[in-house]
Order: sequence, then C-alpha cells, then structure tokens
Amino acid sequence: MNLNLVKQRLKGAQTGHSQLKKKVEHSPRDFERSLKRSIKPSELAAFSLAEVTYTSGNEIGYQLQESVKEASFRSRLIKQTSLVSSFLPLLSIELRLVVVVSYQNLSLIQSSYP
Repeated sequence: MNLNLVKQRLKGAQTGHSQLKKKVEHSPRDFERSLKRSIKPSELAAFSLAEVTYTSGNEIGYQLQESVKEASFRSRLIKQTSLVSSFLPLLSIELRLVVVVSYQNLSLIQSSYP
C-alpha cells in the first residue's frame, strides 16, 4: 500500500513537471509575440511625430498641437492576455486619414482651367 502511494505521488509529480515544462517553453514565445503587438503602435506614433517634426523644420509648437481637432493615430486596448500569472495588453491600431482642403488653392486650380 505504501508503494502504491509513492507511485501515485511520482506520477503526479511527473505530470506536473511536464505541464510546467510546456508552460516555460511556450511563455517566451507568447511574451515576444505580445510584446511585438504592443510595441508596434507606439513605434508608429513616434515615427509619425518624427515625420511631422521633419516636415515642419523642428518648429512644431503649441499652436500646431492646439489646432489639431482629432487624432489621426489611435491605439485601443483589445484585451489582456494572462501569461504566467502576469497580464500583457494587446493593442489595436486605428489610423484615420484627415484631409484638409484649402479653399484658396482649390479656387486657383479651378480658375486655371477654361
């Protein structure tokens, strides 16, 4: 009877060890995948800010930031994944194209055609 109890404990320890081993093997891959998904929106936002700074000649100021009505780049939290008892956010990216039409330039273009 004592031998059967030891065998059951050994079997339980082996299954628990194999489950933990699988969890350890999958967790770095899942962590990297989740990290890439959450870093991508911040990289795109930083690149778009750098692009605006480059085109405006390093003089992007308070006036320009206040004149913008709506953000064209947004990141939204989809869900949180549980990975080895820690929660990682999954973000989605929303890009909205903002088209600004200048009526003065439009009237010049229309008047140049007969």
